[in-house]
Amino acid sequence: LAPHHIRFAIWCVVKKRPFFIALDAEFGTFAAGLDPRYRPPHRETCWKIVAVIVELLKERLVEMIQQVKAEVGSPFLRYQMDMWSSQNSKESYACIMASVVW
Repeated sequence: LAPHHIRFAIWCVVKKRPFFIALDAEFGTFAAGLDPRYRPPHRETCWKIVAVIVELLKERLVEMIQQVKAEVGSPFLRYQMDMWSSQNSKESYACIMASVVW
């Protein structure tokens, strides 16, 4: 897996761009201007890259929580959950927030 594929997938997620932007002719012209050999990753490859990044972040978050728990003791987190929906649509939203309690 090439580093530029990882950067492309992260860019798409951070900038809220669809992975299929790689198929856009103008994007292809732009990328070829930077390096004619560059071929953006397939959207399935992007999804796999993002899934791996999510798993790595989860592992790191668990490590950080365990470290704080060892230092502070238990209980040390407070959770709050909120759910709502838009009045004129079928969309629903949920938010889970964890706060460190000192």
